Amino acid sequence: MRQTEQTISDNQRRLAEASDAIATELAAYRKISDQMCAVYEEAFSEFEKIRSPDAAFAATVRLADSAHQLALACSMSVRVHKDLSERLQGLLDTTEALFVSAMQSKLPIQYDVADYKKKALAHFDRSIEIYEKAFSRAGRMGSDAKCSLLKSKLLALYGKMQFADLMEEFELANSAETAVDELIRIGSELGVCFTQSEIMRLVTNEGLNYLPSLPLNMEVFVEGKKQELSAWRRLPMSEQKPVVESNIRQIDELIAQYGQDAAGPLEPLKQEMLAAIERGFEETSTEESIPEQPSAEQPDSFGGGPGFDMMFPPPTENRR
Repeated sequence: MRQTEQTISDNQRRLAEASDAIATELAAYRKISDQMCAVYEEAFSEFEKIRSPDAAFAATVRLADSAHQLALACSMSVRVHKDLSERLQGLLDTTEALFVSAMQSKLPIQYDVADYKKKALAHFDRSIEIYEKAFSRAGRMGSDAKCSLLKSKLLALYGKMQFADLMEEFELANSAETAVDELIRIGSELGVCFTQSEIMRLVTNEGLNYLPSLPLNMEVFVEGKKQELSAWRRLPMSEQKPVVESNIRQIDELIAQYGQDAAGPLEPLKQEMLAAIERGFEETSTEESIPEQPSAEQPDSFGGGPGFDMMFPPPTENRR
């Protein structure tokens, strides 16, 4: 009996020590997380001070980046604590009652994350708003800058959606998901820099299932598509309309996916098809001409006359 009590006491002591260690490590993590947030807060305030017109655009982008990093740091702190507390609660629920008291008072299960949650959502909203502001000013920076900003905004929106879902704020998560879908639609107009980006693969859950494709030579690809989409001209008139309608849909999809790289060469082809539909396909069908075969009276390609044989040339006339 005494040995059993001693064993129980030893186990309770070890569990209490382990619980203390877990609480200490989590407190250290929270301290580091707070320090990280303080760094990004300071960076944000420094970028806010920039007033130079030449640096205004870059400062706006960095403001958005700082707010996004703040949101990620705060949301990660909530994620870590939520995951840990759920695991620890599961252990308590399955632990012998004799040992629960040694753990329950020491484990960091009841830590309040409401402040982190509030900050995370506020910083997500702030970063999304500032990315949008920067995007509206990026016209003179070119399509690459606009694409980069749109991807950053998409990542912030996606992070907000996931965090709201984690917090069981399902209405907020649904509204963020709607905004994500709309942003993907807008970004698709920018072509492959957006549609085939790493961020799009992350957001569309391709992840580890992604299979990389070979580099695409757009000139060769589009030229091949032009030939393929022009084949309707050689069809009988009765078969042209459904093929043309299908071709127009395919052109729209290609332009949506590849942007101006596809729109420039394929848009004239689309307009030609639309015009053919309006005319009822009159005078649009062209038959491929069959190459003329050389007649028997024409010399062949080697320059000989009729019946000329390279292996057995005609006999020469006998000369006296």
